[in-house]
Amino acid sequence: MPFDSYDSVLYSIIFLVPGYVMNTAFESIVVTRSYSWQNNILRFLIFSILNYALWSWFLYEAIEETVWANHPVYWFLSLIGVLVVSPYIVGFLFGIISKKEWIRNILALLNINPIHQVPTAWDYIMHRSSWII
Repeated sequence: MPFDSYDSVLYSIIFLVPGYVMNTAFESIVVTRSYSWQNNILRFLIFSILNYALWSWFLYEAIEETVWANHPVYWFLSLIGVLVVSPYIVGFLFGIISKKEWIRNILALLNINPIHQVPTAWDYIMHRSSWII
């Protein structure tokens, strides 16, 4: 049976919205490079997969117990939590970790020098609320 347009919209929401929310929360903390739309879609998809990996145990139990049929309000609130609230919190936490450069310091101890996510030195200085004389 071929997909109809409703399935396409549903799958797009399920697989891209959590990544978009996580990316938005991350970019509210850290200035990042601007990417092409293809790279952004891939980034949203990867962030969504990370979010679903965190919640796979919960989703598995909810689907096995057919929560959507027995408790539709609880199922709807759970989906909002998994699709919107959780990705925002995780993205915000990743943003704080990235801004504090904890992972960069760990990688520096291992002699690994990753590309900095801030596009220019000017953006880096201005994001820190510095004064330039």
